[in-house]
Amino acid sequence: MSAKLISQDGNEITVQFTFRLTKSMLDDEQALQQVLNEAGQIGL
Repeated sequence: MSAKLISQDGNEITVQFTFRLTKSMLDDEQALQQVLNEAGQIGL
């Protein structure tokens, strides 16, 4: 899982995140929450 800042232009940013899907909906939901939190920290 990773999140990275792709671009920043004035007050607009582009953040890209990647996470691996599994066959467990609970694990996928937790992984998505973790990477979204990481993306949010990058955006601050």
